Amino acid sequence: AELVRLANEAGGRDNVTVVLAEIVDVDAAEDATRHRDEEAPDVAADPAVWRGEGTSDDEPKALRRWFSWRVVLFLTLLVVIVLGGLGALGAYMRGGYFVGSDGESVVIYKGRPAAVLWFNPTVEKRTGLVIGDLDEAGRSDVESEHELDSLTQAERLVDSIAP
Repeated sequence: AELVRLANEAGGRDNVTVVLAEIVDVDAAEDATRHRDEEAPDVAADPAVWRGEGTSDDEPKALRRWFSWRVVLFLTLLVVIVLGGLGALGAYMRGGYFVGSDGESVVIYKGRPAAVLWFNPTVEKRTGLVIGDLDEAGRSDVESEHELDSLTQAERLVDSIAP
């Protein structure tokens, strides 16, 4: 127990195991084995005997060692990075407009044409145009879903394809 305590104080960061070995002559070893067998604890009756001294003190140290300020700092930075990335992705995905179709109707969407995660485009404005009434160039413009910077640009595109 003392060797384990000293190893932990010296900076042991993981499980510490102490192995002691003694080289003895054969006759003395047989006597020691016979003596040890007579005094051996009943492991089935009390498995806690084999935990050794200081075991209850080691568990809080292990928990404290795992849950240090470095771990808290790392986890905090990880959460900030993930949330910042999701915020940037959301701002990008909701930052544009495009003209597309909703069934047979031509509509202006807010967002990007391709959905990512839960960032789906939403209908910003219904135009009142029907795809069947458009000429070939107008249908092509609606089907291509050009990304535009503003609602005004999207409205201009709708005005240009209107029959």
